[in-house]
Amino acid sequence: MNKKKAGAGNWLWRIGLFVWALTVLIPVLWIVNVSLKTNREFYQSVWALPEIPQFTNYIESWISMDLSQAFLNTVIYVGCSMVIRLIFTMMVSYSLTRVKFRGRKTLMWLIMLSLFLPGVNALVPTYVLMNKLHLLNSITGLTILSSVGINAFSVMVLNGFLSSIPYEMEESAYMDGAGYFRTMIQIIMPMAKPGLVTVFVFSFLNLYNNFLWPFVMLGDPKKYTIAVKLYEINQLMMYKSNWVGLCSCIVIGMLPSVIFYILLQKQVKRGVTVGALKG
Repeated sequence: MNKKKAGAGNWLWRIGLFVWALTVLIPVLWIVNVSLKTNREFYQSVWALPEIPQFTNYIESWISMDLSQAFLNTVIYVGCSMVIRLIFTMMVSYSLTRVKFRGRKTLMWLIMLSLFLPGVNALVPTYVLMNKLHLLNSITGLTILSSVGINAFSVMVLNGFLSSIPYEMEESAYMDGAGYFRTMIQIIMPMAKPGLVTVFVFSFLNLYNNFLWPFVMLGDPKKYTIAVKLYEINQLMMYKSNWVGLCSCIVIGMLPSVIFYILLQKQVKRGVTVGALKG
């Protein structure tokens, strides 16, 4: 009887996940479908398949909407922020899990508490501070803002890995004359590679899709990231009504994050699973 109930419960979970997956996939597939149409076909029927897929729509949208500058800004912003954020996250996690000092657990709980605080609460004071530092409307300022903040989720994932590494590994390194920094680089980081890859991927997705902070901090259209650029294009469509072009831009904007996740999905699944088991 228990097996039958467990089997029914599993099927209910699978059906629920399948329905949830459809709610995600159907809008994406609809946007891809529209992006391959002509404007005439779109206004005739928004759900019909295109007679002949118009792949040139992507080239036309790339040129006419000037997406190249937005992608360049995004590459600079995301690339620099990811590297700096990963370094800071590794240092924080290493300090909290491998270095013993008074107040360590309290500090860890305070970082975890930030998961329950919406980031929008810091919008006004952060904007005032960035203005005082003359870092508004600057890719450099946006990169600094996105890099120095501690991401509690990333710290939590890395803590699970670092806590499971035997302390004897470090003790032998200390006996050989290695300090904290050298031990972290040469001993700890190679052993925490799955966790670092997981943090790397989630940091990329978070930064690439970040809209609020670039929208607030950047005023010059030439400095827009891809997320803000897509918003600008969406606003223009109220006057141009080129919805096929808008969908083409959205597909182009989605591609980097989709490709990035597909290439590293195995490492992400392994990292999250192993990290949860170790944590």
